[in-house]
Amino acid sequence: MINKETRDEYDFYRDRPDEYFKKYGSSVLWTYAPKSNTAAVVIGLLALLSWITIWIKKRRWRTIADHLIKAAVENWNVKEGGSSESIDIRAKAIAILEKQQAAAATAETNGDKTDTANGKTKKKKEKGVDKKGKKETDDEALKPIIVELVEAIDDFGGGYAKPTWKDMFVVQLAKSPFYFVTSLLWWSKFGLRRLDKKDYNDEELEFFTRRAVGDIIWDTLSVEERKALEKRELWKVSNFQEWKEEEEIKTLSTKEQKNYLREKKKEGRKGGKGEKAD
Repeated sequence: MINKETRDEYDFYRDRPDEYFKKYGSSVLWTYAPKSNTAAVVIGLLALLSWITIWIKKRRWRTIADHLIKAAVENWNVKEGGSSESIDIRAKAIAILEKQQAAAATAETNGDKTDTANGKTKKKKEKGVDKKGKKETDDEALKPIIVELVEAIDDFGGGYAKPTWKDMFVVQLAKSPFYFVTSLLWWSKFGLRRLDKKDYNDEELEFFTRRAVGDIIWDTLSVEERKALEKRELWKVSNFQEWKEEEEIKTLSTKEQKNYLREKKKEGRKGGKGEKAD
């Protein structure tokens, strides 16, 4: 039993070995057993890491979901931070809202007819609403529908998906040897193909193009768009920079695009004159 008295005695004899051997001799040696169960510590650590991985993945999904909701509700364009997905979700929400409003109007009309038959009449006062106020009202009506549509999306692509038990640290740890061997075999095969000076196959083209543009962008592309990008060899720095510039131009307004292209032509002319002068 470890207590203050035995602890003090241990510290005393640890600093004075001669005194220890005088009292206990050389046949008795003190040692402290571990205070914690090793298996319990390992299990607890794995459980904690598994919870952390699930929380991180859930947080990543939540960040994208909140941004998508805000973009759809406020009707952002690409330049403002919106996307084709947020625009599509807003369009679906509008269609659902219109159906709900039509059903409510039909029910209200039927109610008015019943009241009229009983000798009662309803008078409605329409209040003038400015354009800004109407937009805010429409956005508020759309918000719960948009939230419901976004919450139903389990995977936004690019690794931004709702976590499942498969994402737990212990599961990923168990799969890691398989991933390592698979990766080693793939790169070995890739190296042998390069030694034979063979062209990239479809799998290699997809792998390097996806790695260049990123998982999020890749998952939003159609099959035709992916094939077009694969032909551009974006794993080469010059090709990638050219594609990146084109993507940045797309986020500009029509006027800004014209100004940008005009300035670029001017720079090209100046560069051409400089080369001739040399």
